[in-house]
This record gives sequence, structure tokens and C-alpha cells, in this order.
Amino acid sequence: MLDLKAQLGDYLDHVVERIDMEDIFEERIGAPPVRPVQARTPRRNIPRWVYGVAAAVAVFVVIGGVAWLSRTGGQLPPADQPSETTLPEATTVPPTTSPITTATSAPTTPTTAPDLPSFGQDSIDPGQQQAYSFVSDSGVEIEYLLFVPEGYEENGDLPLIVFLHGNLGRADQTLERLGTLNPLAWVDPNAEFPFVMVAPKGPDGLWSQYHEPMDELFDVLGEVLPINPEALFLTGPSTGAVGTWQWALARPDRFAGIAPIAGGPSMSTEEVVPEDICRLVNLPIWVAHSRADDLPIDSHEATVAELQECGSTAVVFTVYEDLGHTDSYQTAYAGPDLYEWMLKQVP
Repeated sequence: MLDLKAQLGDYLDHVVERIDMEDIFEERIGAPPVRPVQARTPRRNIPRWVYGVAAAVAVFVVIGGVAWLSRTGGQLPPADQPSETTLPEATTVPPTTSPITTATSAPTTPTTAPDLPSFGQDSIDPGQQQAYSFVSDSGVEIEYLLFVPEGYEENGDLPLIVFLHGNLGRADQTLERLGTLNPLAWVDPNAEFPFVMVAPKGPDGLWSQYHEPMDELFDVLGEVLPINPEALFLTGPSTGAVGTWQWALARPDRFAGIAPIAGGPSMSTEEVVPEDICRLVNLPIWVAHSRADDLPIDSHEATVAELQECGSTAVVFTVYEDLGHTDSYQTAYAGPDLYEWMLKQVP
């Protein structure tokens, strides 16, 4: 290595000396020296120190390359070798949700983003859908919309509707979107709606994950609102109807009535009617489906027939002839028949 550096140094001295000699020759003779093989290209008027710097840079590049070869043996680092450069940690910006109305006077609960208020007496805004968050004792967080009718304090104990949305209000949707995909978006705005309504945003998976946490939420709401504990109604369209059937089968004594619409009790094509459907023989059920629905009406027809075979006399089956999937459940929630039926079930 030292011999190479010495040789390169001698070569640099020779280059500089050669430049100096040519300049002296031109100054004294008036013409560049004649080379026996190739005539020298006329030189531009470039200062001598530029050549010296260029030559020095070239020498140091060569020296650096030789030093690298002596250290690494000419081997490149593996392609998957991690970089030693430490990047700054990214700043996590929580996603935002645009709820219908977010109460600000209620105490907030430390939850995952978005940070919504928990329900409290001071946060109630009658006649409006409000966004809240609830965390169960098991740590399950539920984001939901709550509607409390105007004049609720003077109307005595009110029935509670639990609305399970379908796929259009799935877990990756915002609460603002859910506010346009529930009965309050379809019912006549001038019609009386004497119900408290809870519309939870669904989990990443089956609605069954929410059964016990929602029971806790009912207790919390009942401590503040005049809710009739014997008048809880469960309803949902499409996949929300599946969740309605499954929750009722798991807790047949929990609800005063259920209303599955445009969706059967099972996601399975092999088991259209659940084996334990007779558990609901005494439960009032209001079913609605269209023959023109993309989801075949067969499952609901078979389920209603099986319930009647079990001895049920509390099933109402509304059949639409030519409505599509969305139109069928919007029609069911828009008309007064469903809500009048619910009120008749209140003890």
C-alpha cells in the first residue's frame, strides 16, 4: 500500500512537471513541442493550477478505491443488510370522524381514535342523532349513534330500538355515513318517532362480538334515560338481519320483539334455517323481504314456515313483490307499520 502511494505521488509530480515544461517551451519557442506520434491539441487558456487539482483528485480517488479493496476484498454488502441510518419515528395522526352531533359537555373516556365522548345526562340533545363511544368492562369499544326523542322526560318509559346496520354501514364507514343508513334517515320526518334508538357501528367481524358489551351499554343508558327495560327491540337489514336473528337465538328472552329485514337467519347456504329456530317460538317477530331481492327470499320463507311448525303465532311476514334489496328495507323502515307493530308489543 505504501509503495503504491509513493508511485502515485511520483506520477503526480511528473504530471505537474510535464505541464510546467510545456508552458516554458511555449513561452521561449513560441510554439508547442512537436511530438513524434501525435500533434498536441492546441491548449486552451486554462490556469495551471486547475490541472494540478484535477490530477490530485484522480490520485485520491484511486487511493480510496485501493483502500476499500484492501478492507473488503472487493465484496459488496448483502442486499438485505439493514441500513445503519436511523430515521425519525413517524408521527401518527389519528383518523377523524364526522359524527352527526358530538356532545362536548359529557366527560370523555380514554379510547382509541377517534376520541368520542361517553354518554351523560348533560350531553343529551333531544331530536338529534349524537355520536358517542362506550368501552365495556372487557375492553371492547363501541362507537354508536344515539337518538332521544323530544319531550322524552314527560313521556314516561320509552321503548328502545337497537339498529344493526347492513354491509353499507360496515366497520370501515364513518358514523356520519351511518347516520344516513338507519331508520331515522328513511322514516317520514313529520311522523312521530317515540323511541330511543341506538345504532352501533359494527365490529370487524360478526355482530356476536357485541352481545355482552351492548348489554352493558343498555344498563348505562337506562341509568340516565327513561327506558322501559321490557321494551327492547332489535332490527337490522341485510347482514344486520343476520345479526338480528343470531342475537335473538343467543338471547331469546332479551328482546320484546325483533324485525329482521331483507336478510335470512344464516350466512350458510347449506343451513338455511338454524336447527334451534324453535327457541324463538314465543318471540314476536316482524319479517320483511322482497321476491325481487338479490338475497333470495327462500331463507325467510323457510324460517317463517319452520317457526309456524314450532307453534309460533307471533310472526308477521311482509312480502314485497318487485322491490330491489335496498328499496325493500328502506320501504319497511319508512312506513308506519313496523313502528306500530313494535308499540303493540310493549307490555
